[in-house]
Amino acid sequence: MDFRRVAPEARHRFGAQAMVAKLLDPRRLEHSLTHDLHWAKVVQIKEGGVMIEGTELLFKGAKSAAIRCVQTWWCIVDREEGFAALDRMRAPGVTTGFHPNDD
Repeated sequence: MDFRRVAPEARHRFGAQAMVAKLLDPRRLEHSLTHDLHWAKVVQIKEGGVMIEGTELLFKGAKSAAIRCVQTWWCIVDREEGFAALDRMRAPGVTTGFHPNDD
């Protein structure tokens, strides 16, 4: 994961204090695995990971306005503690709040 201020040449568009997060390929750190998360902020640090919230910008075409998708990423820093938290979330009686029929 890469979490830093937006590039100087883009600050007029996103704001001087805007942050951007990227999920990087561990084998090739210069390649991003997903679209960037703009206006990113750290929401919480716990259970072996960092919770980041921001907006993904998707473009339909060269001249179209961006589609804004609010996202939350949980980036696991400590594998054992993070996977233990995932196992607790999969326990019977625990719900994520989402259902496949919600789409």
